[in-house]
Amino acid sequence: RDKETNSLSTEILALQGINSVAVVTHLTVTTNPGVQLGANDWTTMKSMTALQVLDLSNASANAVPESQFSGYNANCPNLVTVNLPHDLTTIGYSAFSSKQNLVTVVVPSTVTTIGNSAFSGCNNLKNCDLSLCNITEIPTSCFADCSKLQPFTIPSTVTDIGSSAFYHCEQFTSSLPTGLKSLGSSAFYYAGMSGVNVVIPEGMKVNSGIFSYSGISSIELPTTYYSYESCYSHCPNLTQVTMKSPTMVSDSYAVNNASSITLKVPSHLIALYKSDPQWSQYSDAVAISPAVPDYTVSADLNLSNSSIRMEGSPNVY
Repeated sequence: RDKETNSLSTEILALQGINSVAVVTHLTVTTNPGVQLGANDWTTMKSMTALQVLDLSNASANAVPESQFSGYNANCPNLVTVNLPHDLTTIGYSAFSSKQNLVTVVVPSTVTTIGNSAFSGCNNLKNCDLSLCNITEIPTSCFADCSKLQPFTIPSTVTDIGSSAFYHCEQFTSSLPTGLKSLGSSAFYYAGMSGVNVVIPEGMKVNSGIFSYSGISSIELPTTYYSYESCYSHCPNLTQVTMKSPTMVSDSYAVNNASSITLKVPSHLIALYKSDPQWSQYSDAVAISPAVPDYTVSADLNLSNSSIRMEGSPNVY
């Protein structure tokens, strides 16, 4: 693009031998300084039914519009590879959803916002690395049903992962950011997550199905986790579950491989877990190591008075 007044379609048709944008299979767009892709340009790209490779890495744009390339038989149905604009900040809602032939999307580090379902249903998508992006959220259904998505490191800036964000991403694996505050239901349901040791931060709500049917190796649940939400059911590689709650977690859900899972619980609860009809199906119940204190002791001493305060579980005397 030379200037704002020129349309992308006009410039394509000005090329020798091109009489319709619909015949273009490979498109590279470069914008001059101060010029950005506009609404008409995005509309032109949507109409290029034969397009397979789109390189916008030397173009400027703030956002990929909502539903820009979405749909199995519409909006560039043959698209395989996309290089997004070098200064892009936003990928809109459902921007690439159900793009069945899409294999690679190169996302610049400038992206800060991604809309719900941006890549959902792209079941041949392999490469879409967000590890360098300064995003705080991987939204609802972002990569749902992207069964071939390859691993990338979830950015350390991410605090929220939405419901079904990596649903059925069978080949995807990543550690979780230490600053994570929210995990939506089924966020990693049927995801690869091979060998990942999950630690749920204190204060986070534990929603149902977060890691069900995934490949996680262990999971550590916070002290505020009181009622089982089947967040790790049917995880074939799971060998250890740590329950830090000072009271026994209720409503145990029998997992398919309970006999190969060791429970780690506060020492004063071991007998209760071992005698419970559901929890006793697990391989063993052992004390958390290093041990989580069953109580804390603090002392106030002076010349006129002395006292000892004990706080903790009710069975401490």
